[in-house]
Amino acid sequence: MKPIENMRVDIKESNQKKVSIMKKLSKKSSAQQLDDVKQGDLIKDDTGKAGEVENIEILNRKKETQYYYKLKHDGTILVIK
Repeated sequence: MKPIENMRVDIKESNQKKVSIMKKLSKKSSAQQLDDVKQGDLIKDDTGKAGEVENIEILNRKKETQYYYKLKHDGTILVIK
């Protein structure tokens, strides 16, 4: 049988939760902030649409960059910079 101290550690480790911070994106977000978004991140836009990023597509068109963040369950967030 394990000592009680080790059992407490095991219980604490099994109950740990992953904490994610929601990143707010807008056309005022810097290019660095937009580039730092990765798959699995939680994001939200100015209109209130939010979700977990499933796929990212970045297109350079003329003088603008378009950031398409495909959300896991609810559409796409587009930010044009």
